[in-house]
Amino acid sequence: MLVTITNLASTPTFISMLYKSLAASGATGDAVTVSKSYSELDQESTLKSLVAAGTVSLSFAAEANDAVDIGIADNQVVKFYISGTIGTGTEQGGAWEAPAAGIIRAVTAYVKTTGDTGDATLIDVNIAGTTIFTTQTNRPSIAYNDADGKASQTTIENSAFAAGDLVTVDVDGIPSGTSSTELTVVITVDYTAG
Repeated sequence: MLVTITNLASTPTFISMLYKSLAASGATGDAVTVSKSYSELDQESTLKSLVAAGTVSLSFAAEANDAVDIGIADNQVVKFYISGTIGTGTEQGGAWEAPAAGIIRAVTAYVKTTGDTGDATLIDVNIAGTTIFTTQTNRPSIAYNDADGKASQTTIENSAFAAGDLVTVDVDGIPSGTSSTELTVVITVDYTAG
């Protein structure tokens, strides 16, 4: 089983998320039986043991952006994180380079706080500089008064990417008063036969 985390140093939060991903994928052994009561150090130690035994291939690489990918088999979750107060702009949270051809299945955006008046936090995703939301009203949008600070979209007209394509996130809109904070965008991808 290959598990890859790139563009982020190993942290307890991501170690815990990695275990959840392994368990969800049907991995057996320690990856499934690790419980939340284990300390992060125990989890990290167990991960190192799995890597040493060849059960899991794990890669960490620190880079200048915050895009993170966790790959398991043919499915992958790519995460972009923008800290602090959110402003509009292109290529927020870095870029993810597709290792193989595939399609984007879903985009989910979360904010810690939604802002206080007016407009929504509006997210766009681009493949090689072109929006995946040909119908712009399909872009994930989190209203300033949204109860859970979350928006998901599975209607994606321009979903295909090639190996080497860069996937990026734009923030196209923010609330007109106090802006939203701590934006996380999670992109679910499936790889097609190469």
